Amino acid sequence: MLRILSLLTLCTLLVACGTHSVPRGYVQADPCTRCGDSWEFYPNETNAAINMAEQMGFDWRTSK
Repeated sequence: MLRILSLLTLCTLLVACGTHSVPRGYVQADPCTRCGDSWEFYPNETNAAINMAEQMGFDWRTSK
């Protein structure tokens, strides 16, 4: 009986140590917020969509 109880306790401890709370959707490249890391945001280029359309030949004055 003692063997079964100790084996059950050991299995429970091993299973509990193997799980860690990671938020759903977390990937390896995400920063560790617990460690003090944070996301790096880079601002978009001003009028990027307009500039790209003009580079592709779109003319705002002649479009309907």
